Amino acid sequence: AGYAKKTLVFFSPNITSSMIPENCRERVKIFSEWDALITYLQIKHGTATRVGIFPYPTIQIIRHQS
Repeated sequence: AGYAKKTLVFFSPNITSSMIPENCRERVKIFSEWDALITYLQIKHGTATRVGIFPYPTIQIIRHQS
C-alpha cells in the first residue's frame, strides 16, 4: 500500500524499538527529546511543513505476539 514506505515518528520517553513490530522497525523513528524531533522534521520536510500529532499514542500501539 501507499503507506508502506512512510516513516512513522514517535515522541515518547517510554517507547523503545523493541516495542515496535520487527517488520516495521526500519521505517520507525523514536525521539525522547522534543528539540531533536523538531530538528529531524525540519530537515526531512522543511520548515513550512504541517504535521499531525496524536496525543496518548500508547493506546494506538497494538502488541503483536508471536
